[in-house]
Amino acid sequence: MRWNISCVLGVGLVRGLTLSQKLFPPAEAHSPWKDTLWQTVNFIILVAVLVYFLRKPVVKYLHRRSQKIKEDIDLARRDREEASAKLQEIKERLSRLDEELSAFKKGILQESQRERKRILSQAKQEAEELLKATTNKIESEVKLAKRRLQEYIAGLSVEEAERVLKGSLTDKDQEALIRKYLAKMEELQ
Repeated sequence: MRWNISCVLGVGLVRGLTLSQKLFPPAEAHSPWKDTLWQTVNFIILVAVLVYFLRKPVVKYLHRRSQKIKEDIDLARRDREEASAKLQEIKERLSRLDEELSAFKKGILQESQRERKRILSQAKQEAEELLKATTNKIESEVKLAKRRLQEYIAGLSVEEAERVLKGSLTDKDQEALIRKYLAKMEELQ
């Protein structure tokens, strides 16, 4: 409010001085020094009135403005420090990111190696079990075949014995029969 009053009074004073020169024009006989003196005195009075009325509002305005500038500078400094800290944090995270990525890759490679070994071990174990099962099956088939062969040979022996009994058997026939039986037995073993 005081600022508005001071402005109105200052403008009014300037207008009054300008109007006074129009209402009371200097006489023709006056010297140019006298006009310059009056203009200087009027200017000094104007400046004094302006200083008297405008000094406090201008000082307050300048003081508030300087405080605002200081606050803005402090705020900008804090913002710059925060930005710098964030930038440093981001740089650190980026540098750690390379380390984390290499550790992750290393971990993946190690895990894949372990998985590969596990799969190979499992495949080897399954192959051994399959080989054992196949070997057991073959052995059981061989035993079954031997038993059938023995049964067959026994059947042949019985048939041959019946034939011998039906017909008389000479010593030569008996030796041939024994040799034949022994040869078949050796084949089975």
